[in-house]
Amino acid sequence: MLIHAAAGAVGHAAVQLAKAEGAYVIGTAPADDHDFLRDLGTDELVDDTADFAATVHSVDTALDLVGGDFGPRTLGTLRPGGLLLAAVPGAPGLAPEEAEARGMRCAVITPEPSGERLTKIAALLANTRIRLHVEAALPFTDAARAHELGDAGHRKGALVLALPN
Repeated sequence: MLIHAAAGAVGHAAVQLAKAEGAYVIGTAPADDHDFLRDLGTDELVDDTADFAATVHSVDTALDLVGGDFGPRTLGTLRPGGLLLAAVPGAPGLAPEEAEARGMRCAVITPEPSGERLTKIAALLANTRIRLHVEAALPFTDAARAHELGDAGHRKGALVLALPN
């Protein structure tokens, strides 16, 4: 499985969930995050400034957490019949029909909570098979600042807003 933005809030959790399911994981991330991702179990890493499509081939599934031209470029990394999951706001940069014309599948996913999924994730957290990294915890009153930090781009792990007592 190829995971773009593997060190981010969603990406680092996706790496661990994929590993918990037995997947071989390839992650794209800045080089300074590679040690962090190795510690999470990522099998291969690609510097996000490099052309991942030139080095990654024949993956079964790819998770696009970046958007823009990543979707169309990621199609070239998939094996025939492979699946591109786009989890970005708006369009994934290509229509599902474009993927189908190339012998692949594309789906836009939006997280939907379910009791079954939450129970499974809670068990993985409880036995430390998944560890969530918090880059910064800000008071709820600093929500605007949290948005600014998120919009500024790269960060490792998640930003958390702490609710007042």
